[in-house]
Amino acid sequence: MPSSFRHPFLDLARERVAILDGGMGTSLHKYKPTEKDWGYSSAGKSLMNLSDALVYTHPDWIREIHRGFFAAGCDGVETNTFNANAIGLGEFGMADQLDEINRLNIRLAKEVAAEFATADRPRFVIGSVGPGTKMPSLTDPAIYIDFDSLADAYRTQFRVMIEERVDAILIETCFDILEAKCAAVAAIEEMKRAGVRLPLMVQLTIINENKKMLPGTDIATGLVTLDPIDEIDVLGMNCGVGPDWMDEDVRHLSRHSRKLLSVLPNAGMPETRGDETYFPLDPEGFAKWQERFVTEHGANIIGGCCGTTHAHLKAVCDRLHGKAPAKRTPVYVPAVSSLQGSQELLVDQRPLLVGERTNTNGSKKFKQLLEKDDWNGLVEMAREQEREGVHVLDVCVDYVGRDGVRDMKEVIKRYNAVLTKPIMLDSTESNVIEAGLKLCSGKALINSINLEDGRKTLDPKTKLAKKYGASLVALTIDEKGQADTAEWKFEVAKRIYDIVVHEYGIPPSDLMFDTLVFPLSTGQEQTRKSAIATFEALRLIKQNLPGALTHLGLSNCSFGLAPYTRQVLNSMYLHYALEYGLDSAILHAAKIMPLASIDETGRELCRRLLFDERVFDAAGNCVEDPLQLLIAHYADKKVESKKSQSLGDTAEERLRQAIIQGRRESLVADLDAARAKHSPIDIINNVLLDGMKVVGDLFGSGQMQLPFVLQSAEVMKAAVAYLEQFMEKVEGAEKGKIVLATVKGDVHDIGKNLVDIILTNNGYKVYNLGIKQPVDAMISAFKEHKADAIGMSGLLVKSTVIMKEDLVTLNERGLAPPVILGGAALNRRYVEQDLRSIYKGEVFYGADAFEGLHVMDELARRKKYDISRASPTLTKIVESRAGREIGGSGGTAALEPAPRARTAPRTPRADLPPRSPSLPKAPDVPVPPFLGSKVRTDFDMNEVFEFVNELTLFSTQWGFRKGGVDPAVYAKQIEEVAKPALARLKAQCLAENILRPAVTYGFFPASSDGTKLTVYEDDHKTPRHTFDFPRQEFGEFLCLSDYVEPTRDGKAVDHVGFMAVTMGREVTRVAQEWYNANRYQDYMFLHGLGVESAEALAEYFHQQLRREWGIGGDDSPVVQKLFKGHYRGCRYSFGYPACPNLEDQVPLFALIDPTRVGITLSEQFQLEPEQSTTAIVMHHPDAKYFVTTRTAGCATAE
Repeated sequence: MPSSFRHPFLDLARERVAILDGGMGTSLHKYKPTEKDWGYSSAGKSLMNLSDALVYTHPDWIREIHRGFFAAGCDGVETNTFNANAIGLGEFGMADQLDEINRLNIRLAKEVAAEFATADRPRFVIGSVGPGTKMPSLTDPAIYIDFDSLADAYRTQFRVMIEERVDAILIETCFDILEAKCAAVAAIEEMKRAGVRLPLMVQLTIINENKKMLPGTDIATGLVTLDPIDEIDVLGMNCGVGPDWMDEDVRHLSRHSRKLLSVLPNAGMPETRGDETYFPLDPEGFAKWQERFVTEHGANIIGGCCGTTHAHLKAVCDRLHGKAPAKRTPVYVPAVSSLQGSQELLVDQRPLLVGERTNTNGSKKFKQLLEKDDWNGLVEMAREQEREGVHVLDVCVDYVGRDGVRDMKEVIKRYNAVLTKPIMLDSTESNVIEAGLKLCSGKALINSINLEDGRKTLDPKTKLAKKYGASLVALTIDEKGQADTAEWKFEVAKRIYDIVVHEYGIPPSDLMFDTLVFPLSTGQEQTRKSAIATFEALRLIKQNLPGALTHLGLSNCSFGLAPYTRQVLNSMYLHYALEYGLDSAILHAAKIMPLASIDETGRELCRRLLFDERVFDAAGNCVEDPLQLLIAHYADKKVESKKSQSLGDTAEERLRQAIIQGRRESLVADLDAARAKHSPIDIINNVLLDGMKVVGDLFGSGQMQLPFVLQSAEVMKAAVAYLEQFMEKVEGAEKGKIVLATVKGDVHDIGKNLVDIILTNNGYKVYNLGIKQPVDAMISAFKEHKADAIGMSGLLVKSTVIMKEDLVTLNERGLAPPVILGGAALNRRYVEQDLRSIYKGEVFYGADAFEGLHVMDELARRKKYDISRASPTLTKIVESRAGREIGGSGGTAALEPAPRARTAPRTPRADLPPRSPSLPKAPDVPVPPFLGSKVRTDFDMNEVFEFVNELTLFSTQWGFRKGGVDPAVYAKQIEEVAKPALARLKAQCLAENILRPAVTYGFFPASSDGTKLTVYEDDHKTPRHTFDFPRQEFGEFLCLSDYVEPTRDGKAVDHVGFMAVTMGREVTRVAQEWYNANRYQDYMFLHGLGVESAEALAEYFHQQLRREWGIGGDDSPVVQKLFKGHYRGCRYSFGYPACPNLEDQVPLFALIDPTRVGITLSEQFQLEPEQSTTAIVMHHPDAKYFVTTRTAGCATAE
């Protein structure tokens, strides 16, 4: 809630910007303290770098630093108590002096403040509380600390600060959001205990350009977590990075935080110069950034952290003292959060989906796993729900006879560390709820409160929600029982609303009313109209309780019916509930059916059942009951779910089928059963790998799509991981070893990683070196690991040249390992003829991941039986697959997108015309809106998604290919797998800010002269760079320069545009994180969406650029037609036949500087991150794509 607490320090910050000091540590190190200066503990331990203890040995230094900042004009200084908590001091053996160290430092700061304070201008002392060295969000024993222990470590420090009456308590440099929440809760408790209210500030810290806190939390998620804690008056950022990397997050806080805003950056990112740490941002540059934070983002409190000196703060004070912060109108977004991300409670496609299966009341399997203390199994159940697309997970461990607090701790500790979705804590016991709240790094939901015992149970849980910052689910139950009419339900909701919102001050958007779902399946008269009552209550709540949300536990409506009938009725119940205003539902998301897939009769019978449209005769007897008709209608219908299909009669067959079908519901149980008869290694070699062989054969014959291959690989990985605990580690137990790398200069890794997945899950040890790898790195790894082969991958045409050079290097080094080459620019003839002729060892062409597997299998067989390299078996394998390469593109084929067409360097023909004779002049020369370049980051990803080419995404990026697949099956895969996966992934990307669209672009004077296109300075006369493009050798004899007018009277009269677009580096990071977590299908889907989203952004922004340029009038209103060039002008990316030289990226970078949005160039002139593209833009109406020679491949748009 907005901070309304009045205090002189906060009042000042509201009126004008309050300026705090700079870096205490930086300032102390200027004195170059010796070990003697630092001092020793009573036990003789050196106190080096414990700055807090310098109050004993050098109080004069601290006093001088404070005076310097006040003299510079600062309004306040922070106390020298950053480490002065029980943990920080305890590591130096100084915990027994905690009270004294804090008091001495606070009093010293107050003495200096008094020297500078006047009646007109008070000076303030801010109590500094650092983060310590322990983190409650991470489970690593080396750094983990539980919530209560961490809170206790802060309490004495807080008590001293309260007693000494600092002007504010600042919890700063918070790397862990749960640590920040814990410290804030402890501070609030100590203030309440003392009966004193002081301003409370919390500042979060991101650690690098990824803009995440240490465990992976972004600032937007941190805001969702801390915003509900009313006593936090100021929320901001400090330390970690310089102001440039804070800018985006400060903007977000400015737009959405209802608290006062503070910004205390470092003086840039630290650099090492000799033995010294150096911060590059000078005082003037630092002051300019702070001015931006105050005047644009409305920062109320500013200052400096590491690297900021008296000079930095003087520059800030000289520039900004007396300046009022820009007015802010923050927009509050109701949301909940996890450690890794946030989730809005109001979703575009209602309802908010709450997973129901991590619940002892809703899942027999969950209960059984809990009985066995199978924590890993419980984690896997939660992950399965995440994969199904739920937004929130309901977690209930209530189980008679078990310790609920213990169980909640064990489950939530694990869920918090690995899940990305927020958690709904579900229990009747307040102590169980609180145990979960202390382990949830994010903002949780509490399920639930009601008035069954009056306020006896409602108040304790509501107090917990207020204390820890949680949302609430409220059931419409009161002292009379479960409300079963719409009016009664609303009456109970209104009572709860008044208590929670008006008495406790919890925002109504943090309150979800569950109007109760009763089973319609019993046929009992009292429940016949229950659905109508529930629906009407939803409507009444939405109409009369402003801001409140609605929620239902949906599955209860069909309790006791047959599985398929349950799915249909649940789906129809949800449909009508949404029409009446439902916001959220607990359900099994995978079992909700689209209305279009329910037959018309079934839909009508469900509607009649829900609205109690029974037919009675004149005597009042029911002659037509929709319930009985519905049951009869689906009497023979089975659930069309793969989970209803039998996996087999024996454990061995079930395991094979689990791999083939990508299913894991009985995986652990079947592995345990198989272990009773087989050793773990035999299970892997003779059962699991047999299943993977079938997967490979199905993929090779076109009967299995790539996404399902990855699903099988995930199951294989999970099975092997489970069996490893029962196996002794035996060196050489793997079938073989391979070093895998993308070659030097190539940034593409999706194909290589998919090869890694297939080989790893077929028994091979893969040493995946990553992208841009020189051959020396491959040789070193090959020797170090005694590998059996080297695999080289690359997308670029230039990478094929690098591969050839690498093979020559291997020859020169006297090495001849088997080498497998893959990548979309390769073809079988080039590898098996050209490259085999120059390499002294064996070289193989890997058309796809499974061909690479077959090659490795044959190499392993040879090694096992000591067979010479001349192998008819391998020749047969290669020949048998040569005719069925996927897409015919070679290399990793489906694993990499098609390469950009390239033309080899060639000497242009001398008889070509200087300009295309058939190309007319442009009818007009539009004037651009500006000259030079700009940056844009204000994109709505929902709008960009409208430009995603789904056909390309599904077929090229995700590997859903029609070849060999029945058209009806293919259509079903797209509707039931691809499109739902895309919807879920879009939602996750939006919620977690994974895709971060950004553009640099510009317009420049330009002229043509033959094949040369020259770009000029703003004076239209001074050349900046000249491009030289190839001319078409046939047909229209086109050249890109033809689309631009020549100079007139020595001046350029025409213009060209340049653009660079990117989806940012976060998508690469998250995709790699999923890959490392063995989420192979998710990894490929996200990688593909990132690439296609960059293309979508290029298409979308090109449209906006045309409108800016005044040539957007010819645009087709149909997005799909824009994909085909239905607009004026054209954009061309370097690397295509019309502009083949990737080196031309260099002048493009000089012109529009894409580094401003994080795009860089590799040594081979490739864009990084991969999800980026650049283009030169022409306005000529006849501009189009073309090839320059009859042998060149077809060029396509980006």
